[in-house]
Amino acid sequence: MAGYTAAGVGSFTRSVSRQPYEGGKGTIFLQVCPVPPKEFRAQIITANDVHLTWKEPDNSNGIVKFYFIKIYNTKTGLQVGNVRNQSADKESDMQQHSRPIPGLEYYTNYTYTIQAATIKPGEMAYATARTEEGGIVLTFSYV
Repeated sequence: MAGYTAAGVGSFTRSVSRQPYEGGKGTIFLQVCPVPPKEFRAQIITANDVHLTWKEPDNSNGIVKFYFIKIYNTKTGLQVGNVRNQSADKESDMQQHSRPIPGLEYYTNYTYTIQAATIKPGEMAYATARTEEGGIVLTFSYV
């Protein structure tokens, strides 16, 4: 958007995506991207299971509809899991601000990201954790 006068077109502004939502009693608010969720943590549960926890963003800038979680192998940087499009409705695990992540590899460093989404995803929060050593170790000896 830019202003226009008889002297010509002024400087352009950067675009901001905003969408109105109802806030009760006829009030209409504008939604923009939320700030990152607070206190995002990864807790090791077993040798290949992690439990993620977080708190709502300080400023959600609207109604949080989803949380997007991605999982990366810290060493390779490759994405190894994607818990996509998780609803933040009252019946979901995401409304409880926690999510179990099963089936990870033993003794591996992982980086987890989370974004709250109103009309689109906001800023990311990060957590890291290394799964424990585990699994079955077979030892053979020949006599």
